Amino acid sequence: MSLTEDSEGVISCHSEVLGLDICVLPSLEFRLYDPATGLRLRNHREDAAARQATEAALQMAEAENRDLREKLRALESESQ
Repeated sequence: MSLTEDSEGVISCHSEVLGLDICVLPSLEFRLYDPATGLRLRNHREDAAARQATEAALQMAEAENRDLREKLRALESESQ
């Protein structure tokens, strides 16, 4: 495994075992990239934040769904 450093000071190498590119940014932040897609993998904090955002959006959608069902029931009762 050979290390390279780019002009921005990012040190990287490829792990055959993981199948990922491993990078250390100048801020000493550790990042993993999927070379097949070019996408950066989320770290633990980013994953937790994304999960919380998804859960909040789901709760809002469920509340809106309940509200719309109640309105639909009210309209159906009015028309009978």
